[in-house]
Amino acid sequence: MVKIKKGILAILYKEENKKVLYALFKRKEGWIGYEFLKGGKEANETDEQALFREVKEEASLSITSAIKSKYTYSFESKKNDEIVRHKLVVFYVKLSKGEIIIGPEHSEFGFYDYETALKLLPFKTLKELFKKINAEFLK
Repeated sequence: MVKIKKGILAILYKEENKKVLYALFKRKEGWIGYEFLKGGKEANETDEQALFREVKEEASLSITSAIKSKYTYSFESKKNDEIVRHKLVVFYVKLSKGEIIIGPEHSEFGFYDYETALKLLPFKTLKELFKKINAEFLK
C-alpha cells in the first residue's frame, strides 16, 4: 500500500555581495546528507501555513512571505514496510535578517553558492529540481 504525504520544500536564500547563497541543512535523522528544508502538511493547513510553520520549527525563523515555484518535488520513502509518496510544493524564501537556529532533524547548516549547493545535494532528482528552480528563479 502506498501512502500519499503532502508537504512543502523551502529554498531559503540570501543575497550577499550581489551573489545568491542558498541555505542547506545537514540531515541527521533517517539519513545523513544535505537538503533544503522540507516538511509535511498538517490537516486543514494551507501550503503557505505549512511553509511558515516548518521554517519556524526547523530554522527558528519567522517569515511573512514567499514565492511559490511552478515546480513541485516528489519522491518515495519507506517506513515500516510502507511506501510513502511525498508530494511537495516548492517555495523560495528570501532571508533579510534573523539568525537560523537548527531544529533536532539537522546537525548543521550553511549558505552556499549555486555550484557548491548543487554538489552537496545527494539525490539526482533533487539536483535536477534545483537546476530547474535556479533557472526559474534567476529569470
